[in-house]
Amino acid sequence: PQLANFGPLLASLRRIGKPVRAFGERADGGWEALSGHPRNVYGQVEFGLQLADRGGALSQDQLDAFCRALYEFAAEEGGAVTCPEREAALGLARELDLFCMDVDVLIGLNVVSADHRPFTSEAMHSLALEAGLGLEPDGTFLARDDFGHALFTLANQEDAPFPRDGRGLTTHGVTLLFDVPRVADGLAVFDRMTRLGFDLAWRLEGRLMDDNGRVVSEDSLNRDRARLAQLFARMEARGIPAGGERALRLLV
Repeated sequence: PQLANFGPLLASLRRIGKPVRAFGERADGGWEALSGHPRNVYGQVEFGLQLADRGGALSQDQLDAFCRALYEFAAEEGGAVTCPEREAALGLARELDLFCMDVDVLIGLNVVSADHRPFTSEAMHSLALEAGLGLEPDGTFLARDDFGHALFTLANQEDAPFPRDGRGLTTHGVTLLFDVPRVADGLAVFDRMTRLGFDLAWRLEGRLMDDNGRVVSEDSLNRDRARLAQLFARMEARGIPAGGERALRLLV
């Protein structure tokens, strides 16, 4: 084994279009993340290519490019490479992509004003802050948990972002949006978001609507909640719990 420059190889692998992870085995048997210019000599290096993400499944061309780059590097450095079970990897990538497509769900609720009485940014700013949301640089309000993780957003349905000072804007609707697979403890987050939706509709004298333009009721929300619980159970059974590291890697 000799000290090798992995920088060009890692750069080449990252251009393939899927996330790459690489680890080297030290002389003491421990493994560490591989850098472009490692300080240790490794007897063995392992490279992983993510099988699926929101861009789709790993393709044959991407897998071929990945293996080809490793073979070329090994030929230059005097090492040996194995890229086993390519067909199995592609099959798993397609299966994983279909699963991710099935659970990659956004839940949106819309609070819509009466035509003659639009919402003011002053009222929205006050109510959002009261509910514990903060205004982000892009002009949307964001709910976070105690650790700073994003839970759901509150955005203007119209083009203009909410102003930093909360003044001077009117709108006929706002949207609450929840990115289901990226949030842990999702049922509690769903409950918090829907409570806020009902509260905004009541206090602003608007209507709470779903993405299909139907008025939201307690019964319809209970049905949505039951479907959501089933989705979370499927993710848990697959070993990809919502909000976990695997879900965040797959659904970026």
